[in-house]
Amino acid sequence: MDVNDDDVEIMSHAFALAEQAYENLEVPIGCVIVCPVAKFPSLLPSNGRTLEAVCKNTLLIIGAGRNNTMASCNATRHAEIEAIDQITKSFCDTIPWHQCSLYVTVEPCIMCIAALTDLGKFCRPNSLCLGIKEIIFGCHNDRFGGCGSAMKLPSSYSDNPPITIRHGVSAKEAITLLRRFYIRENKSAPKPRKKDNRTLKDCF
Repeated sequence: MDVNDDDVEIMSHAFALAEQAYENLEVPIGCVIVCPVAKFPSLLPSNGRTLEAVCKNTLLIIGAGRNNTMASCNATRHAEIEAIDQITKSFCDTIPWHQCSLYVTVEPCIMCIAALTDLGKFCRPNSLCLGIKEIIFGCHNDRFGGCGSAMKLPSSYSDNPPITIRHGVSAKEAITLLRRFYIRENKSAPKPRKKDNRTLKDCF
């Protein structure tokens, strides 16, 4: 895949969030959702949240998220879901999902791909309920990836146009961050129970 400077710049914001997740003992995945400034110059949050412009002020980061499953005690609070929720809470009017791109450090899981393909369930009344335009991710997710690594949603899942998928942006950095996470000791994990006095039951 061809990687340009804009891709690397935007992905760096996702990595900053992934590092925050790492520091909070979450699986280190971060993402941002960007929208072109020129096509939607009047897209302003209703809650006063300041939007950050990137790529020489041509794109706005309208949503951002990191994994938050441990702190929330909710296994569905992936980075992508956090970003979607941030957007829907910030904007009262039309959310131009079909013009937005998602940058995420690791390939989205099947659950998140399903959500990104049909964002109508997250839309407010009168919102433009289409799927997101493009997903750009760093490294593959061989166990749970919904962009083809583990599974790919059938075309019949949604009537919306198919999402463009690109990958390989800062892939080595994404893999390194995951390895840092998985080799360290999780101090919040429960202590394993001893099995010394257990016996094998031979009746069923």
